[in-house]
Amino acid sequence: MKIKRLGLEHPNAIVAGVHAEEITGRNKIPEALAKQIGILTGLEVDKEIVQKTRAQRTGKGEIYRLAHRPAFDGKVQAGRDYILIDDVISKGGTLNELKFYIEQNGGKVVQMVVAGAGRYGTNIALTEKTKTEIISMYGTIALHEFLKEHDIYAGNIGYLTESEARRIMAAGPLNETRNRIFTCGQAGGA
Repeated sequence: MKIKRLGLEHPNAIVAGVHAEEITGRNKIPEALAKQIGILTGLEVDKEIVQKTRAQRTGKGEIYRLAHRPAFDGKVQAGRDYILIDDVISKGGTLNELKFYIEQNGGKVVQMVVAGAGRYGTNIALTEKTKTEIISMYGTIALHEFLKEHDIYAGNIGYLTESEARRIMAAGPLNETRNRIFTCGQAGGA
């Protein structure tokens, strides 16, 4: 999608970059991209929503990413559309957590824009096939409780990324995944 078209297709949207703390410090690239997109489109740029945890997930495996969830804070303008911006997307979890935060606080995410994508970065949304498989494998109630227990999208299965769902299924029984998440959670602070 051409950047200038974002302003035409979503004229009242707010551009929100992922303001994240990484091991090396604040990732300033998403903020700079959001600002530039705001200039090119004439859209408002959010400066209030920030990542409040240091998940430090860059370069980490999928179980680590499940154990160390980014959390966001800041005012969401209820009823407004949001366009999310990040520099690189690898598994989609950070953008999805930001989307979840915005939508739980009354906003609506209409678009995500990234400068680069990893191997599975372009397949963020959980496919119906994978959703059916994971529910068939664990059951809706057990999966909901598992996600809620680990503070993953407040237990909302529909917010899982394709990569997250596949990682959970590949780990086998939920108890095994639970133990691996617990071990990863103890290995480093989030």
